[in-house]
Amino acid sequence: MSTYKGLSFEICSKSFAKFNLKKYFGATPEPLVFAQFVAGLDDKLYDQFPSGEAMSARLLEALREYNDTNAVMDLVLFEDAMKHVCKISRIVASDQGHALLVGVGGSGK
Repeated sequence: MSTYKGLSFEICSKSFAKFNLKKYFGATPEPLVFAQFVAGLDDKLYDQFPSGEAMSARLLEALREYNDTNAVMDLVLFEDAMKHVCKISRIVASDQGHALLVGVGGSGK
């Protein structure tokens, strides 16, 4: 475990002593991702995705729905990309929400 992860685990364990946080800081941590479309694309209940597979299934469902009504967008949704989509959707859904996305040209960001 890196120094940062070790320190963050220590601080989180002290602050949230009644919760078991080891599943988020282990060798293969469970993703801690929240979104407004966990229950369904039409539901606006902000909740945590129970697993990475559930997040992948929901985003692939949204991509299929988008591709049915618009020009086909053939995306590869790897774990980091899915986490970023959830973060960006939370920002844009808020009142006057906007974000500046910066990436290196040709890196796929």
